[in-house]
Amino acid sequence: MRTLLVAVCVVALAACDPSMPTLTTMDPSGTTTTLADDTCDRIATDTARHLELVVAVLDETPLDEFRDREAWTEPLFALEEQGEVLDGRTERLGCDPARIQAEAFARARLDPESGISVYLLELLGLTE
Repeated sequence: MRTLLVAVCVVALAACDPSMPTLTTMDPSGTTTTLADDTCDRIATDTARHLELVVAVLDETPLDEFRDREAWTEPLFALEEQGEVLDGRTERLGCDPARIQAEAFARARLDPESGISVYLLELLGLTE
């Protein structure tokens, strides 16, 4: 459950940041290609940026909207999609998902005043 919540949050953030690099491309046939120089370290960095976006979007999203998928706005769907892309990259490269997650939280610049940031850190057992 915690992994799903984090994945949803991560996806939502990346989709809202126009500066987030495009990590995959889709050709007209529907085939997804990945970056040639992708590494676990790069995925951790991208996941950290994505996490920052997730927190920013969720801080602005009413709880009832977040709970009701039918009420989701495009940024929430985009964040979810981007999180799935990050998960796919992690799996394809054989990276340790727990290490990617830990690195992402270590690298992310999360607002300490954000209720979402505090909640996510508590869910992951990263606060006292």
